[in-house]
This record gives sequence, C-alpha cells and structure tokens, in this order.
Amino acid sequence: MEKETLISKSILENMADGVMTIDLKGNIITFNPAAAQILGKRSEDVLGRSFGEVFFGEEGNDEFNQAVLDAIYESSITHNRIVDFRRGDKTINLSLTTSFLQSPSEGGDVNKVGVIAVFSDITEIQKLRVEEARLTEEVKRKQGTAGFIPQDTRQQQGT
Repeated sequence: MEKETLISKSILENMADGVMTIDLKGNIITFNPAAAQILGKRSEDVLGRSFGEVFFGEEGNDEFNQAVLDAIYESSITHNRIVDFRRGDKTINLSLTTSFLQSPSEGGDVNKVGVIAVFSDITEIQKLRVEEARLTEEVKRKQGTAGFIPQDTRQQQGT
C-alpha cells in the first residue's frame, strides 16, 4: 500500500467519529470502527451490502435515512443535522454531516463517487443541554417569586 493510503486508513480506524461511505450503486464501502460502535452494527454485517438493506427496515431511523438520501438527491449541498437513531431499545442523538463525494477528472469535470456520512453520538451533550435549560427556568421562576432584584454592589457601598 502507498504511504498516503496507509495514513488515511489509520486515520479512519482511529477517529472517534463514525464514517460511512456509500458508492453510486448504494453499497456501503466504508464503515469505520467508530461507526460500528455508535450505530451498534458490526462492520462485517454492513460492508458490501446496500444502504437500504441495512437501514431501511429499522423503525425509528427515518431522520438518519433521510439525511443520507438528501445527500444523494441534493449533491451540491452538505447537510448538518442532529437526528435520532434507534439502536436496539435505545434512541441516541447523532450529530450527522452528509455530503456527496466527488473527484476531479482529467478534463476538469467532476465525477460523482458516492456519499459520505460522518457522525458522532451527542446523546449526553443533548441531555446536559435539556437539564441546563430546565435549571435556568427553575432559577428564573424562583427569582421571580422571591422578588429577587440584583443590585449593583457599588450602590450598596455608597460609591
């Protein structure tokens, strides 16, 4: 293998984000270890199979599927979304970026190669955001009922 190919493979194997690529025939051609861990699927069960065969039969993953389909049908746009993904009996939140892969040709044209999806599990971050919003509202409510009015400390000191 060329040095660049080995470096690229090592990056994919060791990155924390899931990476999945789909060729123009709809077959999954890349599915790194992080993708397997995040989506709860074994690479050997996914690679070489069609995206539809692997993902369309699962309930609760319509947003994920639609994001990948949008990358196919809107090839000039990169999509960034937060989507739910059902993994067994648990639903996780994914930060998902999809785009159409293109490569330059000799004549200066662009060849469409496939679709790439890069995603990470942000479930815990989303839970923290919800909890932060809840606590903020609780503090506001308590401040409003206690008649709390913050005062400038310089006024208290008479300066």
